[in-house]
Amino acid sequence: MNCLIDKKNARPLDANLHVDANALCLSFDAIQKLPRPHNGQVAIDKDTNITYVYNNGWQPLGDVKVEGEGLHMNLYDLNQNIIEQLPDITDFTDKITLINEYKENTNNKYYMLYSKDISYFTIMVIEKYGEIASLGDAVIECLQNIGNVKCIDYTENHDAIEIWVKYMDKVICAYLFPYDNGILTVEAV
Repeated sequence: MNCLIDKKNARPLDANLHVDANALCLSFDAIQKLPRPHNGQVAIDKDTNITYVYNNGWQPLGDVKVEGEGLHMNLYDLNQNIIEQLPDITDFTDKITLINEYKENTNNKYYMLYSKDISYFTIMVIEKYGEIASLGDAVIECLQNIGNVKCIDYTENHDAIEIWVKYMDKVICAYLFPYDNGILTVEAV
């Protein structure tokens, strides 16, 4: 049986890591005793096959089930289930700072906010006298028009910002990334 436990370190794997086919399952008692869990970690009770996510304490995840020889859910679906359990972000100060620092580090003129899930995109242009004070403020304004924001953070390799938003009745993923290479200037005829 597969589950999301790191066999080498005897701790749950982060939700964005792959599932080890030889992973171990633990009893809920053992899950509760794991040292230093952090928010977003996932574990499966070997006795009940209930999936738990750590969010300032272990909580049942809900729809994820273990069947037969493995976890029958792709990583994106698993992340959706985990993110849906998180509270909505209400104070965006740190997230605006994160986005603005990302802009400074990537130093592009154009940025795209894109979600394949809902066929959404917005291209933002960095200008000296823009309509909105900063890229961070613009992104947050766009996100709040989509729905309740659940999570904003760097992707694993820091080449984009991954964003999760509750849109209507489901959690969707969006990305913010530099888009200078996607813009073509065409001569006016």
